[in-house]
Amino acid sequence: MLISVCIPTYNRLADLKIAIASVIAAANILDEPIEVLVSDNASPDGTRSYLENLSIENKNITFIHWTNNENVGGLNNVKKLISKAKGEYLFFLTDDDLILPNTFSLLKKHIHSSVKFIKFANITYLVKRKKTFFYGHKHLLSDFDNHDNFFEIERYTHILSGCVIKNIPSFIEWLIHSTNSYISTEMCALSAGGCLYINEPVVIHQWENEVFWEKDVDLTSKLTKIRHLSHSAQHALLKIPDTYFNNKQKLKMCEILLRRHGYLEDEVLEKFKLSSMELTLIKIKALPTRFLLNCVFDIRSFFSNRLSNLK
Repeated sequence: MLISVCIPTYNRLADLKIAIASVIAAANILDEPIEVLVSDNASPDGTRSYLENLSIENKNITFIHWTNNENVGGLNNVKKLISKAKGEYLFFLTDDDLILPNTFSLLKKHIHSSVKFIKFANITYLVKRKKTFFYGHKHLLSDFDNHDNFFEIERYTHILSGCVIKNIPSFIEWLIHSTNSYISTEMCALSAGGCLYINEPVVIHQWENEVFWEKDVDLTSKLTKIRHLSHSAQHALLKIPDTYFNNKQKLKMCEILLRRHGYLEDEVLEKFKLSSMELTLIKIKALPTRFLLNCVFDIRSFFSNRLSNLK
């Protein structure tokens, strides 16, 4: 089984060196063929020279790299990797993250014929606050997708590192034409019915660093980031096959989306053809939670302002 490790990079040479070193260490333990692909998005920091002069002694590693003529944006850079990877499974790692030595051994252990997509938990490092914590589900352990836990798996897939997708031609075709900046959420949706969540971290994921993800999206404020993520997640879920959910499960899915995002995209409403009565019932179920959260935020903001005035 050939694994393709896909690493998109831009202007993070120091981090990229660590990421590649971690992949080599994990490949040494697996002792099976690994394909490592690095797509450099026209970095101005010497990345191209580093890649051209990098020599990997492990004979099991096929190292493929290229430098784009111009910065094509984060999404298109990832899509280039997807289009060129030859492995049976594609493992994604962004350039500022690294993998643990047991990553490929653990991946091989959990792969079986029904698995189309895998999401691993991660250890997140907050760069500015210098804090580390486990980022994963509290209750899911190594659970295969079913209609009850699909959304429990999907909610963690916005982080590209640690996502794995099977190299199925129809999936690849969808993905290389995707317009979704958070393309890993789309991978999960395409694989509905064949997703696996592993609550064992294999990635150390950096957060609070500079964002070089999608150049045409405004991510300058927390609000625009949240709104963009919400929009991307809902549009990714439009890729779920119509046969995956029955009507009751579709209603449940829309209720979960309302609880999570506070609104439903027009395309989601069109896809599931909800009646006015169904939509009203869903809102009644979902809005109390949203209302309660808004109340909590309002109360916290009120006391925070009062304390600031006292100071």
